[in-house]
Parts: sequence; C-alpha cells; structure tokens
Amino acid sequence: RINPYLAISTASFLGGIVTWMIINSGNLWVFGILLVVDQTIMLTTGFVMVNVLSRVSIKHRGKIFGLITFLESIGMIVGPFLGGIVWETVSPQAPFFISIIVEWSIIPFFVVGILLLNPYLVETKADKKN
Repeated sequence: RINPYLAISTASFLGGIVTWMIINSGNLWVFGILLVVDQTIMLTTGFVMVNVLSRVSIKHRGKIFGLITFLESIGMIVGPFLGGIVWETVSPQAPFFISIIVEWSIIPFFVVGILLLNPYLVETKADKKN
C-alpha cells in the first residue's frame, strides 16, 4: 500500500526536477524521454489522489470528485492563457519556472488536504490492520 503523503510529495518534487530538466534539454530525444517521464509522474500522482479520494464516504464522494473536476477544469482553461501571456511578456522559459514553483508550493496543501480528509474516509489504515 502506497503512503499518499510520501507518494504525492515525492512525485511533485520529482515532477519539478524533470520539468527543469526539460527546460534545459538540448537534444530532441532527451526532451521526448523527459516528457514521457514527466507525464508518468503526473499520472501516478493523479492515481494516488483518486485512490485517496475514492475512500471518502459515499455521502461526500460526489462533492469531492465534483470539486476536483471543477478545479482541474479551471486550471485547464486559465493555465494556457496565463502561460501564453508570461511566454510573450517575460520569456519562453518563464511559464515552466512558474510551473515548478507552483508544483513545489502546493505540496503542503496536498498533505494538509489529505489530513483534513482522513476523518471522512470510510477505509483507513486502522481498518486494514483489524
């Protein structure tokens, strides 16, 4: 069983490092491989989050998944616009540096969010031990 705190923190930290490596890669093959690694890290983090959120009680599960989907959709709409503005006004690398900073700065929010969700989880580690 994967510890969600460790998995999300590690994946977010590694994702930032891989993004930095993507920015500085000069070879097309290295760039492509790093993109695959970065996508794998993002998918893994998403699966861990879905695993944690799927253990929320059925009464609250719809609210949680609706909120997550809403926030993801807002990010998909606003992100490209803001990234394009930063690309044009600052530099082509700036949106990626901002991405790294955001990725690392939300690690504490993930941890606190999971801690706040623990009382509402139907299945916990204590249940597994019994």
